[in-house]
Amino acid sequence: MSNEQLLAHIEEARKQLETAANLGPEDHDIVGSVLTDIISHVTEGEPDADEPEHLSERLMQAVTRLESDHPRFAATLRRITRMLSDLGI
Repeated sequence: MSNEQLLAHIEEARKQLETAANLGPEDHDIVGSVLTDIISHVTEGEPDADEPEHLSERLMQAVTRLESDHPRFAATLRRITRMLSDLGI
């Protein structure tokens, strides 16, 4: 698993986020924010970003919020969580 593969999956998630029907503004903001923070951590080693374990935790909280209404999107986010784990993030 590479950072490039992770970033490709994050890009896929961003596209799904933009086209997700019935996704409330709060959920949209939560997911968008954590995806942005993950990108910053992976590409820049952003010192102000949350600790890596907090990024995975935040993403899993988003998955839990979205599972019932947006199962495909939640599955995409779950794959990203596994990829973060595989990369030790």
